[in-house]
Amino acid sequence: MLMNGTSMSSPNACGGLSLILSALKANKIAYTPFTLRRAIENTARSTGADALTVGNGVLQVAKAFTCMSKTFDASELDYFLDVIIPDRDNAVGLYLREISETSGITETDVKVFPEFFNGVDNKKKIAFELRITLKSTVKWVEAPQNLVLMNGGRTFKVRVDPRDLAPNSHYYGEVHGYDSEYPDKGPIFRLPVTLIKPVQMTGHILKLPPTKFTPGYIKRTFVSVPYGSTWAEITLRASSLETNRLFNFVALQTPPYTTLKTHQEDKYVWLKSNDEWKHQIRLCPGYVVELILGQYWSSLGDSGEVEMIVEFHGLSSSAKEIVIDGTETITRFDLQASLRDEEIKPEGKLLMIRQTIRPEKPGVPRLLSTERDLLPGVENRQISEMILSYKFDQTEAGNVIPRVPIISGMLYDNPHEAQFWMLFDSKKKLLGKGDAWPKQVSIPAKGISSFAFF
Repeated sequence: MLMNGTSMSSPNACGGLSLILSALKANKIAYTPFTLRRAIENTARSTGADALTVGNGVLQVAKAFTCMSKTFDASELDYFLDVIIPDRDNAVGLYLREISETSGITETDVKVFPEFFNGVDNKKKIAFELRITLKSTVKWVEAPQNLVLMNGGRTFKVRVDPRDLAPNSHYYGEVHGYDSEYPDKGPIFRLPVTLIKPVQMTGHILKLPPTKFTPGYIKRTFVSVPYGSTWAEITLRASSLETNRLFNFVALQTPPYTTLKTHQEDKYVWLKSNDEWKHQIRLCPGYVVELILGQYWSSLGDSGEVEMIVEFHGLSSSAKEIVIDGTETITRFDLQASLRDEEIKPEGKLLMIRQTIRPEKPGVPRLLSTERDLLPGVENRQISEMILSYKFDQTEAGNVIPRVPIISGMLYDNPHEAQFWMLFDSKKKLLGKGDAWPKQVSIPAKGISSFAFF
């Protein structure tokens, strides 16, 4: 059986970490999750692939254990170092993607501070002092050489200059912080810096040169979507492929305040010689789109080439959504094609009724009290829950899709820890349940239905 993805890499990594922890306990070497993470990051073996693909590299169990044995420092059992960028919602790294961010120099403040564990004596906190040497791994990222870190933290500036970097590529670097007295520990903190340098369009058609693919090879293209463009037609043309091969095509944009799924396309396509595949993707004008094409790792063959052509189109509407309000019989909207001439054939169908409902009574967060409802860490943060109950009149049998617009579709980027919903019919029979992703539920008969949101 051949398996891939995080379903295999996660248990493999957990097994490796279990070996390290077992050896540490057998040798009575104290550790924290943070000293363990530092050791596996600093000893990982690079594969030569870019950081977007493999991160720090391949886990090295024996070297990580040796690193923790030789660099043990009892004082590190009292704290860990946190690194944030306050001006970017306390982000743990710097990510520059859009034209406005990558066409000139960016300077930002970075804060590093110690987080002390519960029970650490206040005298140790007051006496805390750490002399740090800063080093950048790339020339286009600059940081000061030294800083002295006290218990209240310290802020330093990072300067990113992408002006000499070639377009249509991604770049990655890090700012490393070393203990000046014990540099052999390796970096005691890292600030990742990711920069996307896109192609700036001068027309509405982008023709990429033919690319030779091998199993597992990934080709990334970054394009700043022209203003006025709301969709693009992607064409893939294969030539001289000796065998039928499986490719994965992904298109991704990251407009602010939206989830990744909202502006992501993920398609698998089989191609052989002289095949042509076309697909349309929705776009947000003015934002960078990442176009990814890769040959699947288990799809063999390395002859021939694949060419990609991107043709941008655009229609903008005066209405964000085309809906008919219940009090109106006519809805007007205006269309504009500002990128190029477009031919349209308007057609409309009434397929869905959208109804807004309110909770029966205001929800009040309730603190949970058991130990299992405390998040482990520095503060043992208490988990709370809130339950909202709704009722609505279903006038006939049909399908409904429950949505909570402010957080529906959010998983890892959800501001709340979790969400869950349940839908019942008029007799309190459970009809459906779900979490972050809205899905259709069938209601077999009319009546008063209820909806609970946790």
